[in-house]
Amino acid sequence: MGLRILKEGGDNDVSRIKYGYLLATGRPASKADTKVILGLLEEQRDRLSEGWINTREIAFIHPDSPPELPPATTPRDVASWVIASRVLLNLDETLNKN
Repeated sequence: MGLRILKEGGDNDVSRIKYGYLLATGRPASKADTKVILGLLEEQRDRLSEGWINTREIAFIHPDSPPELPPATTPRDVASWVIASRVLLNLDETLNKN
C-alpha cells in the first residue's frame, strides 16, 4: 500500500495522505488526520535516516531485489509510507468501515 500511495497519490505528502486515507477508510483525511500523519512521516524518516530500523526490510518484500520506484523516490520514502500505511490500515475506522 505504501508503494501504491507513492505511485498513485500525487507528488506531495498532503495529497498522498488524502489518497491513503481514502483507500483505507473511504473518506478524505481531515486537517487533524493530515497533521498526525505528517508528524508520523517526519518521525519515521528521522528514525530511518538514523539507522534505527532497516529501510530495505521495511520497504520491500524482497530487500535484495526491490521493485522499480517512482521517479525521485528513495527506499526511505517507501519505508516511511509503508509504516504510515500500516497505521492507516490499523485505524479502528478502517477495521470497522461499512
